[in-house]
Amino acid sequence: MLPPPRGNHYSAGALTPERKEAIRMNPVITVKRPPPDFFLQGCNNYVFGKTFDDGRKRVGVHGVSALSVEGIRAELEGDAPCTVNEFSAGYLRGCFVITGRESQLLLTCDDRAVVEDIELFTQSLDSELNHEVQRFAALYRIEEFKEYGFAVFNAVLESYYEVIAHITGRSVVDIYRQRVRNSFRYLSRGLERLRQKDFFAARNHLDWFAWTYHIEIAGISSILGTTQPIVLHDVATNTAFWPCLLATVDGSCLNGMRTSEVHCSDVDVDQINDTIASLKDSVGGLEAVRPVYLDVTQPSNLLYQADVITANDILEHFPPQASLGVLKNLWQCTRRLLVIHVPFESQPVAAYGHHTAFDRGMLSSWVALLDNCRDRSEELRHLTEGHPDPDAIHKFLFLERMAG
Repeated sequence: MLPPPRGNHYSAGALTPERKEAIRMNPVITVKRPPPDFFLQGCNNYVFGKTFDDGRKRVGVHGVSALSVEGIRAELEGDAPCTVNEFSAGYLRGCFVITGRESQLLLTCDDRAVVEDIELFTQSLDSELNHEVQRFAALYRIEEFKEYGFAVFNAVLESYYEVIAHITGRSVVDIYRQRVRNSFRYLSRGLERLRQKDFFAARNHLDWFAWTYHIEIAGISSILGTTQPIVLHDVATNTAFWPCLLATVDGSCLNGMRTSEVHCSDVDVDQINDTIASLKDSVGGLEAVRPVYLDVTQPSNLLYQADVITANDILEHFPPQASLGVLKNLWQCTRRLLVIHVPFESQPVAAYGHHTAFDRGMLSSWVALLDNCRDRSEELRHLTEGHPDPDAIHKFLFLERMAG
């Protein structure tokens, strides 16, 4: 997965015609606090928020430590026409407030039993928050939140976690680091369960990734064998869970695969280092993970040193032609084996920063453009035994370089 997309950030203030046009073309964060005319300005319950403006519509996402929908309705009474729609989904409470050209989302979690259950905070929670917000937005027909881009999704997460930190009296950094530890522990347990042939249903984001890693371990071992240790390089590694797992899990989970070096790269190396720092006190073996800066759109001699290059859920983060360019670049740098995984979507999910939707036909047509390439994935279908998706192997590419 890739880090958040980069772009120009505009500070709060008057919008000139030039800035309005720029924002209309590329909506971005305009303020990190409620604008003066927002009804919660100065509210003691206010914790965090971001507002986006494309010159036509202003959309805000705000975290509050307590939420009184009746109080909001009473405060807005007599103002311009507005609607206030409340929703609740266990760990999440919120409401949509629509006033004129403004659409605001207020989020909170005031259930102490939920916020004190630290095991709740894994990476899977992020996609669950997104699902619930968009589900209720569709129910109430609020177009601005039925679908949105990565910046708004990120604001939902930031606002929610800021509220959790506020309610529990912990720092946001501590909450995020606990989330990293919980997620990594969850994935480790998932790999151990799959090793024991406990073929669980994929109930959440991390379940799917545990299955993905399980299949990749088995596939790499099957193709390259287990007699010699290999050098593996994971590109656009994001949180670096995959290389950290390879370096630290019990060898019985690796299907005989041994690594002599585990490299991981991204354009944001700080995120890799943050993961390692969060895990180092509870997980041994992380010194084997070697973080490095690398741009997947550019050739790299570092990649050519690897026996295996892995690229998990990366290609969908680029527009189609750029995505194909990344695949060609990775293949150009592949010495022995390139392993790819992508999600299949009918439309790219904008909230997750996706720009290209894949199916098997598209993947196969791209592979046909690569020289001296043999796709071994169909031969490995048996490795998906017990997988909740019977066609899971189609989302993988195991590309072996043939003698040219």
